[in-house]
Amino acid sequence: MDKNNNQKDVIASIDIGDSKILVCIGVLENDKIKVVGISEEKLSVKPHSDLSFLKEAIINAVKNAEMMSGQDIKELYLGIADEYIHTLTVSGTTTIDPNKKEVTQAHVESIIHSATTIPQTAGVILHKFPAHYTLDGVTGIKNPIGMCGVQLKADLKIIVYRELDLERHRKKVESAGFDVNDTVLETLASSYAILDEEEKELGVTIIDIGAASSDIAVFKNDSVYFTASFNHAGDIVTKDITKSFNPVISIARAEKLKIEHGTVALSNILEDEEIYVPGIGGQGDVPCSKKHLAKVMHSRLREILTIIAYRLEKSGFFDMMGAGVVLTGGTANTEGIVELAREIFRKPVRLGCPKGDLGLGNSIENPSFSVGIGLLYYAEKYRKKRKKEEGIQEITKHLKKVFSKITELIKNVF
Repeated sequence: MDKNNNQKDVIASIDIGDSKILVCIGVLENDKIKVVGISEEKLSVKPHSDLSFLKEAIINAVKNAEMMSGQDIKELYLGIADEYIHTLTVSGTTTIDPNKKEVTQAHVESIIHSATTIPQTAGVILHKFPAHYTLDGVTGIKNPIGMCGVQLKADLKIIVYRELDLERHRKKVESAGFDVNDTVLETLASSYAILDEEEKELGVTIIDIGAASSDIAVFKNDSVYFTASFNHAGDIVTKDITKSFNPVISIARAEKLKIEHGTVALSNILEDEEIYVPGIGGQGDVPCSKKHLAKVMHSRLREILTIIAYRLEKSGFFDMMGAGVVLTGGTANTEGIVELAREIFRKPVRLGCPKGDLGLGNSIENPSFSVGIGLLYYAEKYRKKRKKEEGIQEITKHLKKVFSKITELIKNVF
């Protein structure tokens, strides 16, 4: 391993899905992330069904990424997604000293602390987003410090998660011998890799369609307004394919068929074509019609996208999506899915792939890598934020010492 690089400049992430483990390693160069290692470990069993198998798979994935990057990894940023993750709006109010009437940093810290003190039964706070303030009835204030008023109110979005489930996810990584630097909502991580600032400002929804779940998040400005997770995703499409042929074909064969020949663009199939796939139990080759395959996939993916559209409309945030929808995750690679989604959502839809000069060329510009690469971007941003906060704290400590010495000097003189 390369020991010349400062370990603090190395960031690693892990995305544990139902069908694969993705490990990404990046280094900070001139305050920008450069991806230097990436490893994808396919899972033959579900990660929650065999923890010893999962442990070995994590070790192998990290080892392969280390070999590519030349870096030694001890800790990882972990992406999580689950039906138990919820977005809440919390509020706090404080009264300003009537003699001074000026909002200070202490007021802001106090009101945020009050707003984000939630009951244990609500879960633990995974993320909290910048507050929007109201001062004496004036709304939409981003930074009230220095303003004059009497009553200050703060409204902010937080993402909460069940503590036991959070610990369960962390244990997966820790059992393989690695520390978890931070746990991050997967759709939030993806947003750093695939969204533009203009999209966030207008309002946009990420739909991550993976193997076992479809995860959605509505973004507006600097906040996540709504999250949801559904167990309707790529695996169901694969199961539909296995059952649609007579005799049936194996899950593995159906998955390969879906990836290599699958499409939901029915108009693209001008002439039908048959593909021969080995059947189960030595029953010989099964003829698979491309048109039939497309119809099966189209039917199920239309249903999945329709369920998501209905849930978004029911949430009340559908009209907030001024910039439309960004599809990501492995199933988003399906030919024709963007056009199908446009038809269902009646809004702009595009494919979300990691963007920017990432260091490994076009090989990682794939929706499957959005979470893993996004975790690196997330880590980069929050490392900078922590360094800035630490710098401010050091300056504050120094000033306090200086004022203390001046006060002591004045006391001695007078």
